[in-house]
Amino acid sequence: MPVANHNDQVKKYYNRSRWGYGLVMRDSQHFGYHPEGQPVSEWEAQQLMQDQIAIHLNLKAGDKVLDAGCGRGVVAIYLAAKTQAEIFGVDIVPFEIDKAKQLARKSGVEQFTYFDIRDYTQTQLGDASFDAVYTMETLSHAQNLDAALGEFWRVLKKQGRCVFFEYTLEPEAQFSPYEQQVLEAVIEGSSMTGLWDFRVGNFEKKLAKAGFTQITNTDISWRIEPSLRRLRNWAYLPYALVKLCSRQKAFPNLTAAVEFHKLGHKGLVHYNIFSAQKA
Repeated sequence: MPVANHNDQVKKYYNRSRWGYGLVMRDSQHFGYHPEGQPVSEWEAQQLMQDQIAIHLNLKAGDKVLDAGCGRGVVAIYLAAKTQAEIFGVDIVPFEIDKAKQLARKSGVEQFTYFDIRDYTQTQLGDASFDAVYTMETLSHAQNLDAALGEFWRVLKKQGRCVFFEYTLEPEAQFSPYEQQVLEAVIEGSSMTGLWDFRVGNFEKKLAKAGFTQITNTDISWRIEPSLRRLRNWAYLPYALVKLCSRQKAFPNLTAAVEFHKLGHKGLVHYNIFSAQKA
């Protein structure tokens, strides 16, 4: 699929999902980080997940940071307010960039945040212009993961840091035919074609190929399990109708909410924090 057509499919998915993310996730588009033995609300857990970005990147005031696939700016605005780092958010979905700018004004962090409609695989930003780069569950939408990582390497300064919060999949042979069918429906329905490149152990190789060093991978699947469970409980009844009508591809978020909870419990889908550095 040509890049332009793929990007159109991603935009279409987010336009279809705009009200769901707004109502169910309060404009956030990522899972929460749940502390052991300490129940927290989903909103608090999402903020704790955002804290993990600051921790892994060691963000400080004045750092120039690229948020690749910034969505509605929730993560960028939170980090800017907390660290006073300068965060440049890029996304290909126009209404989400508009929403991010509005939220930045409302939150009083306009001086620390910048949002623009750009493809993170070809940002047209300057070489070695950022101290850090992060993605929050957005690389699964990359049609060309190697191109995205090459672009991140290009815009990072020497010794620049990056962190990626993404899913990984066990080898295809471990999925039953039904599980594979569900996975394909979710990926096609949400234009998450990049997820096929996130088989266990593969992303680290791609990071190394792109020139990154000090690569780490931390599996935090158990930290997001309460988020998965909450989404499963919310989606269970409407998904029953979707499944009965064999419409999983048309409703990828409902399908993922229920089926990924099952896949996660079987150890077939993981949630990982990858970090690396530009040598």
